[in-house]
Amino acid sequence: MWTTLASLPQALFDARAAYAANVNKIYVFGGLDAGSNVLNTTYIYDIATDSWTTGTAMPAARFFPAVAYYGANGKIYVIGGVDGSFLEANQTWEYDPVADTWDTSRTSIPVAMGGSATSIVDQNIYVAGSYGATGGTTFHYHYDILADSWMQMADVPAPVYEAAGAAVGSHTYVVGGGNPAVGAWATKQARVAAVVKAPAVPYNTTYIYDISSNTWASGPNTNVAHAFTGGTAIGNLLIVVAGGEDDGNTNTVETALAEGTPTPTPTATATATPTATATASGTPTATATPTATAAPRSTPTPRPRPTGPPPRP
Repeated sequence: MWTTLASLPQALFDARAAYAANVNKIYVFGGLDAGSNVLNTTYIYDIATDSWTTGTAMPAARFFPAVAYYGANGKIYVIGGVDGSFLEANQTWEYDPVADTWDTSRTSIPVAMGGSATSIVDQNIYVAGSYGATGGTTFHYHYDILADSWMQMADVPAPVYEAAGAAVGSHTYVVGGGNPAVGAWATKQARVAAVVKAPAVPYNTTYIYDISSNTWASGPNTNVAHAFTGGTAIGNLLIVVAGGEDDGNTNTVETALAEGTPTPTPTATATATPTATATASGTPTATATPTATAAPRSTPTPRPRPTGPPPRP
């Protein structure tokens, strides 16, 4: 049973949120308004009073950023996302819920990433997959909060955009997602359509990353495909994937036990070389990615959508 709570100060979509346990509030960052304008807003929901307030705006507009709360210091991290020019960004911002302030001095991701599956284990935030402008990426990095440093990890087994991310114990999960397709030199209208609308191919895959061995394995497929979806871990057993895109919008909610040892899939060697993407803070220097072991996509394969003109934003 769902209960209606106080409404947001404005209608928006493609925002990202985090719960800050130290203040018992939910923070919603950025997104797009009804006119597909990218927002820099920070909205704060007070659970105790069922009310919203407006916090200090983000340093720049973003949608689909990676967002994670680190309980040891009570801070929220807003990483990457897509900027006002509909290009991926590479910033790492630290937000203090108590002081309502932003720290923009944190180290940026080596490559720009937006729409990544996000999870946190101990002091490390993992971001997996991204938009990539031409069909999703296999990028996979972790951010060490205490060391303020980024490290590239084993590539995701397949390019994926806007999947659900979660962590249980020493494993992270990338569930569902999609495959946006648009040329790197597409018009702004085409980029808007590709970034914020349903992908050509929604996925039903589950990829499980073992932190200790820096390897991936395939988990069980979801019952329906979930692109542009959300998920989390509940305790140390469950992964929840809610809604998203199937052959149309879906309200399906699924759970899976996260205990036990995942079954490794046959591996193939693949080399991925990220390309620097223009960001609000400048163009990062691209470096060749070391050869990584990648596992093929689990079956059944995702269902393609009928082709047609891109939706209007």
